[in-house]
Amino acid sequence: MKVIVVGAGPVGLLLAAELKLAGAEPVVIEKLDGPSGEPRARGIGPLSTEALTRRGLGPELAVHDKQGRADKLRDHGSANGHFASIFKIAQDVQEEPDRRANMIWQSELEKILLDYARSLDVPIRYGFELTSLKQDADGVTANGLRADYLVGCDGGRSTVRKLAGFDFPGTAPLMTVRRVAAQVSGNCRTRVGSTRARSTTATAWSPRSTSTTRNATKDRSPLRSCRPASNGLPVWMRP
Repeated sequence: MKVIVVGAGPVGLLLAAELKLAGAEPVVIEKLDGPSGEPRARGIGPLSTEALTRRGLGPELAVHDKQGRADKLRDHGSANGHFASIFKIAQDVQEEPDRRANMIWQSELEKILLDYARSLDVPIRYGFELTSLKQDADGVTANGLRADYLVGCDGGRSTVRKLAGFDFPGTAPLMTVRRVAAQVSGNCRTRVGSTRARSTTATAWSPRSTSTTRNATKDRSPLRSCRPASNGLPVWMRP
């Protein structure tokens, strides 16, 4: 059984690995030229941690968990869990305190899962953007690739969903949260805690990777350059 997995994020990579272990022939296609390197999500829950540990990835997760918890303590001043960013959930008073989440950044998790999938000889085709999708009684064709099945693991703005014509009904958000990872020096300023912050985006090279961290925004105004920070990392900010 041949399966095309669209999206080389954690979900797509792990699914492809599981399909390979089950005897299928998966191939992962990803429109980016390589792993994004963006931190994005911070951590996975106990069930995911346990599932990956059963696949032999526990030691690698443990290394990143240690750094992730240090990052969390630095950023929030607490190692506790949180609800609505109120850090009062103590692990040792939980019903099953030994079942813990893992504070690994998504970019680091992707690296682990990429290596894991490749160790199983799963083909990962970066720079392959899905533009055509056709289904018939015998299977599916995607950009000329033929398979029995195709799975969309390409996020909330899924190209697979759009090409397949699947509706994505819902309601408008009540709150929008934006996260900026930046090192700013000199006279670079932006308003925070105001309506201005809703149309302002900062883009920076994170010290944990060479890629950019960019917030979702409809603002497309030109970027202006600020003086590089003391460590030489360039910072860009919209006026």
